[in-house]
Amino acid sequence: MASSTTRFDQVAAAWEADPTCRRSCELAYTALMQHTPQLQPGAKKPDVMEVECGSGILSAMLAPHAHTLTGTDTSEAMVAAFNANAAARGADHTTAVRFEINNPDFTAAPAAVAQLIQRVDGKAAEEPVRWDLLFCSTLAHQLVDMKQWLQIGYFCLAPGGSLVMVDVDNTAADAALFRFAGEHGDVAMPGLKPDEMEKLLEGAGYEDVLVKRVFSMERAVDPKEAGGRTSIELPFVLCRGTKPLR
Repeated sequence: MASSTTRFDQVAAAWEADPTCRRSCELAYTALMQHTPQLQPGAKKPDVMEVECGSGILSAMLAPHAHTLTGTDTSEAMVAAFNANAAARGADHTTAVRFEINNPDFTAAPAAVAQLIQRVDGKAAEEPVRWDLLFCSTLAHQLVDMKQWLQIGYFCLAPGGSLVMVDVDNTAADAALFRFAGEHGDVAMPGLKPDEMEKLLEGAGYEDVLVKRVFSMERAVDPKEAGGRTSIELPFVLCRGTKPLR
């Protein structure tokens, strides 16, 4: 069985053309714009990180609303695709770097956003470098330890910054079918459990916690794994927490 990173390296070239992936990103974008304080009209444009950014479909939608946008991904091929797409759009306030979410190196991403801030503002970033918004979509299946991940997110945020996750509602009957057919063996967590996420976010020190179902989408599935069905309807949940100002 291919590792998660190897699998995404293999599909990076076709990621942009995947209609399910693109539709998921469009719906996640709408949910983020509705429920993220840093993206509301009149707010100062935030420094943003997308975790497991893929080829940058969702980041491209959010880039016009960001001061800087740093994509991170465990797949080198996805990072290369993100940067090629950003260059083609002329989005010089965005970049992507490799970042191992379960064993992170806390130098590459801060260095990347510091370079972006220097490029955009013409002056050095204030230390320590932190983000106003961290977001991710369908990330949970790659996480080994959710509690640890929430602590990592908290560390990366500036005071007043928000962590926002959009993922399959784990309590849905068909949540385990969301991933690639035949490859469920390497799935650590197929989605998020709303009640559990609320407690985990509050326990990690986040404030203004919001956990809410925000959309549902149809997904094609392997009939052998879905009782003969060729598609299923899956609900998605948005989980948000804000780092206190003090």
